[in-house]
Order: sequence, then C-alpha cells, then structure tokens
Amino acid sequence: MIEAVLVHIGGEKSVEGADIALLMRRKSEQEAQAGAELATDPLNELCAGDEELHTALGYFLLHEPERQIPILGAVNDLIAEAEAALAQGNRLKARINFETAAKIAIYEQDEDSAKKLLTRANEISESELPLKMHQKLLSELGNVMKIAKTYYERGTVSKSAELAS
Repeated sequence: MIEAVLVHIGGEKSVEGADIALLMRRKSEQEAQAGAELATDPLNELCAGDEELHTALGYFLLHEPERQIPILGAVNDLIAEAEAALAQGNRLKARINFETAAKIAIYEQDEDSAKKLLTRANEISESELPLKMHQKLLSELGNVMKIAKTYYERGTVSKSAELAS
C-alpha cells in the first residue's frame, strides 16, 4: 500500500496516504461521471457499441438542426463554396463545406446527396481522422440514415415534451 509520495517542487513535500485516497476517490468519481455521460448519450444505444460509428455520427449529426441549418446555409450554396475553395487550392475549406452539406443531407434523409458529398469530401481529405469518418459513414450509409432519423425524431420528441411542460 502506498503510504506517502514525495514531491519535489522547490523543496520536499509529502502527500499522505489520506491525500492519495482523496485523489483516487476523485479519479473514480470522474470515471463514474464519464460513464454516466456515456449512458445518457443517445448515440451510444443507437450505435450499439460501434465506437467508430459513434465518433463519426457525433461529428456529422447536427445537435440543433432547426437553429443550425439557417446559419450554415443551403446545400447548393455550400457545394458552390466548396468548389470555389477547391479552385483556389484550399482543400481544407472545400472539405469542410462538403462535410457541412453532407450533415444537412443526412438530416434531410437525402441518402444520394449524402453519399455524393461524403465521397467528394473523402476524395480531397488529407487527414486521417476525416478519412476514417467518411469511409465509416459511406460503408454503413443505410444504417447511418436510420440512426440519424431515430436520433432526430427522439430529439424532436424530447423538445416537444419540454415545451409542453
């Protein structure tokens, strides 16, 4: 059992066993809190333990679509901005615009547009994480659309219930 730890910061100080127990308890509480957050995350259940899918959908699902879409813009405008950015050699801006358009297409349940936009974003992506997310979403696009539909329906239902209260 650890009875004391010596820390050297401008001199010797010791952390007694009780302090270590407090630190261990705090760490356990933080881990429990993280577990509780995962349990309340609606994507956990919908993704059935698929961490890659959970990560990708966590990025590609809009959290407040009714508020976000008017700010983000129309799909056609985002595509035009992406193409203009590509013409200027700005692949990052183009990828982000294609991804944003794909998010809206997923929300609107337009599977064909989502596929085209994710494919386009994937073709110009230069980073590993976006590539993995695009490929995961493309490989399970039918399931992605079902999950998104359920996710948005649940969000709408819970918001309606909150408003009625």
